[in-house]
Amino acid sequence: MTFSEKLDLLMSLTGTSNSALGRALSYDPSYISRILAGARRPGDAAGFTAQVAAYAARLCVSGNRQDRVRDLVGCDASALDTEEKTMSTLRRWLSED
Repeated sequence: MTFSEKLDLLMSLTGTSNSALGRALSYDPSYISRILAGARRPGDAAGFTAQVAAYAARLCVSGNRQDRVRDLVGCDASALDTEEKTMSTLRRWLSED
């Protein structure tokens, strides 16, 4: 699964639009759209991935979406029992090819 496919799945899971993610991370929504389309890779892939993981972790923990995240990334529940662990798990998953 490509980075753009993973990002799309994570955005769907959290109910995040291009514009909402762009606002949260200080990126233009069209930049997010190009990444989702696979037409562009983030310039600072590690930094972008960390920002996405932190944003998604907040939404997943506050919205009680840990079960859906667990199914998506294929981890056990203990990897998602805190926001910090969820962020780390998501960052690792997004970074894997």
